[in-house]
Amino acid sequence: MKKISKILAIAFLFASFGIVFNSCKDEVDDVKSLAALRNVSLSYDSLQLNVGLPEGSLNGQSFQELREENEALFSDLSNYKIGLTTFLKADNQKDKAQNAAFQGLILNTIMDNMGNSPFQIISGPFEVGKNEIKPFIAEGNINLLTHKYVGKYIFKQIVDGENLATTLAPILNYKIGDKQGGLNLPQMNQSIPTRGSDELKSFLNGFISSDLMN
Repeated sequence: MKKISKILAIAFLFASFGIVFNSCKDEVDDVKSLAALRNVSLSYDSLQLNVGLPEGSLNGQSFQELREENEALFSDLSNYKIGLTTFLKADNQKDKAQNAAFQGLILNTIMDNMGNSPFQIISGPFEVGKNEIKPFIAEGNINLLTHKYVGKYIFKQIVDGENLATTLAPILNYKIGDKQGGLNLPQMNQSIPTRGSDELKSFLNGFISSDLMN
């Protein structure tokens, strides 16, 4: 009976050792996988700005005239929208590079140092192969009901033909095993060109000069 108990104790010891060994191996593998993700760097390529206005805005009439005709439509700030499509490149060419897979990207975006009004530009999951530079796109949309002063700044810069002073703070999301998190990458400060037709500038000038934007 004692012999059987001893055999069982030894078997349990080896089983426990195997569990601990596998656990340690998994942790080491996770550390290596995370280190491979940290090897990936991000660079900015360009940003496409799309302005969405209430239907019928650019028909030759001034903002004030249009508002007098349809107060509900032209006074609703949620009808003034801005879409931002950001083109980026993920670089996975550092020493000891490995294939890297991310759950997605969040670009916390600040306009003109307005840190109290950041918004997010987002991409879905993507992979970057070993020794690869991969272009990808992140997209975001805001409206002036939720981001009034950011929108006013962007519209004013379009009217004046000036660039947008923009700070992009990227976070690359990952999942390794049962662990998930985000890697904070260095901020990217960009001066983004704006452009717009004379008709668009005239409409936006009337809009941002109105009581709606005070």
